[in-house]
Amino acid sequence: MEAPDLLVRNAARRGRPGRWMLAARDGRISLLTEDDHDPGPAAGMTIDADGALITEPFVDAHLHLCKAGTLELAGSSALEDYTTGAMGAAMSAIHTAAVVKHGQTVEAVLARARPVLLESVRHGVRAVQAFADVDAKAQLTGIDALLALRREFAGLIDVQVVAFPQDGLLREPVTEELLVEAVRRGADVVGGIPWIEWTDADAERHVNSVVELARRHGRRVAMLVDDAAHLLDARTDAALEKLYDMVTVTAARVIGRPAAHLMAGAPADFVILDSRTVREALTRHSPPRHVVVAGKIVASTTSHTTFGDAVPRM
Repeated sequence: MEAPDLLVRNAARRGRPGRWMLAARDGRISLLTEDDHDPGPAAGMTIDADGALITEPFVDAHLHLCKAGTLELAGSSALEDYTTGAMGAAMSAIHTAAVVKHGQTVEAVLARARPVLLESVRHGVRAVQAFADVDAKAQLTGIDALLALRREFAGLIDVQVVAFPQDGLLREPVTEELLVEAVRRGADVVGGIPWIEWTDADAERHVNSVVELARRHGRRVAMLVDDAAHLLDARTDAALEKLYDMVTVTAARVIGRPAAHLMAGAPADFVILDSRTVREALTRHSPPRHVVVAGKIVASTTSHTTFGDAVPRM
């Protein structure tokens, strides 16, 4: 075996007992086997996971990146409406939040969205399906900003830009023309939200227009048909494993990206968590200890708390 660029020892894996060793070379996993605690191959860098969980990286399949950091601009009423769970209230929230798009600039979107992607790197997110509103108010400012960020973060995060008619196609006729231009400029996905239209007939035309545009240009479709919550009351180990899949391998498939399973020959994209189990990881929500992309560490996070003398010790 050739010397790996990176060697991870003493790691835990989902659904597998014992401790594991992973080696990466030339951007791919070259070895994944149980760790027998022999010295192992010499490596450019070795990490002792100390029993921490090593998993596939995270995928954010639904991020309205053009709206990042706009809550104070939109006001709390939009958030209150959106979280009631009613579709009518969600429509009201979308209308209220649209105020932030008046006079929006590419620079403003970049300034708000860039820190979100930087945090995504820190938290081990490898791919993002990022929605950018396209309408008479925002025009193509969101699209242009997210396309620039796609280039800026290439090799760290796979940013898939969705041209999204948030306020409807039939309600704002200029939007369809803007949607076509967004695809011409390089949007990866054509978005849709048919329930935002006033009538069922308009919703049907909305779906047909989005699908036809995507077909003509060889793009995927991201059609938002409800805002229901799923698995938010997960408690059992099996449900938590399914929930973890939903933000890793299942989410990757949803956005048309090959799931990054941990196996020899696969891309060396993975995270070493600050947890030993999926339950602990979902409870703590800590950034991974290490984030690895193409066999290289792109982010490392440590956490340390010092207690005062009055605090009881373990």
